[in-house]
Amino acid sequence: PPDEAATKIKRIRREYLGTDQVDERMFADPQLFKRGAGGGRGVVGVRVSDMFREYGVTMQRGNNDIKNGIVKVQGYMYPQKNHKNPFTGDGPAPFFYVSEHLTWFTDEIGNYIWKKDTSGEIADIPIDRNDHAMDMLKYMMSKRPNIANIIPQMLKQTPAHLTKWREIETTVDKRNHRHG
Repeated sequence: PPDEAATKIKRIRREYLGTDQVDERMFADPQLFKRGAGGGRGVVGVRVSDMFREYGVTMQRGNNDIKNGIVKVQGYMYPQKNHKNPFTGDGPAPFFYVSEHLTWFTDEIGNYIWKKDTSGEIADIPIDRNDHAMDMLKYMMSKRPNIANIIPQMLKQTPAHLTKWREIETTVDKRNHRHG
């Protein structure tokens, strides 16, 4: 329900941003801004985005253009010759990393499927199925500059705070490593 989801969103904002009051509205799937669930003519109802606003979570439409999102994300994932990995110092390196613990995310991206044309060749159109992680990533990158605008402005050296980042291993993680 929206009230529970809004509570979780606020908790995550407090945990990572130090506050649940954020000046910028979060990007959301444009479907959340349509009235009703049917999509037919004359459908009336409350928009999901309005339901969340009642609980203090404001949203804005994310860029839903698939090809634009793919190109932008590919730019961040492609190893750039003048960039070093902030964890290992090796290069060339991408600008986007995903934790191996986010298996829901890596599984979905690994299973992203492209349509095939009548001759069996892969078409430049993804199949619209099991793509929530891809949509999330596309919306997350909405306000990020294109990678071509970042590369000329790169720092000569990776800031120290980026090389010291690591995941915190929980007690559950430690038990799983010992037993399995």
